[in-house]
Amino acid sequence: MSFIHPKIDHPLIHFATMPDEALAQVKDSELQDYSDKYDLFRNDHKTDLETAKGLAGSLEDNVKILFGSYSKQHKYLERACRSSEDLVSMNAKQTPSYDEVEGAVANAKRKIDVASLHEVHTSGGVDDITMNQQNEAIGFLLANEYTFGVDFNAHNAYDIAVSLRFDKALSEGEELEYETNGSFLLCDGCETKKISITPKQYMDDKEVSCGCGCMDYKAELKFAPNGAVKVAISGGV
Repeated sequence: MSFIHPKIDHPLIHFATMPDEALAQVKDSELQDYSDKYDLFRNDHKTDLETAKGLAGSLEDNVKILFGSYSKQHKYLERACRSSEDLVSMNAKQTPSYDEVEGAVANAKRKIDVASLHEVHTSGGVDDITMNQQNEAIGFLLANEYTFGVDFNAHNAYDIAVSLRFDKALSEGEELEYETNGSFLLCDGCETKKISITPKQYMDDKEVSCGCGCMDYKAELKFAPNGAVKVAISGGV
């Protein structure tokens, strides 16, 4: 006998630790995605509850046979089963309902003027920060244990995250992950068929070379899930 212990793989699972500035920019499609996943979670949780109920009933029957009805052992088991401290109940408590998430998003949208969040410009006077860039920057900082309102705010989150992104790339060195797009051409001379990433080289000229050094590629550092960074590679000349 085993339990499913379902989990929801979605950024909004951590909505309680997200700043209002991030919640206010959650799209309807993202809420719908969480709703769909929460429905699946509830179905699996219902199955776990039925399994747990059967297991608890079997335990109670055996305890009554072994120690007698209303014995201290029987009463202890009854209290334990009513405590909601079993693994199935604890798993459910750690998973916010769709109503909780939707309510927090709606409240944030009422409080935050989203348009004002994107009036700030990045360092060096480049284009306005998009909502997606802002969300990625805030998510990156939160994942790396920076605190909103203490270590950063809505107006400097992107600049701080970009600065830390370079540091993280340097620390990862050759372990830095990369992705390629449709215009990427692989060098036939590379025996390993793997791009050799040198963060310092990227920082100097925004180009990286293939493993054998015969081909150069355009590269761009990007935020990756769970507070990581990656390099997006394209071209090949």
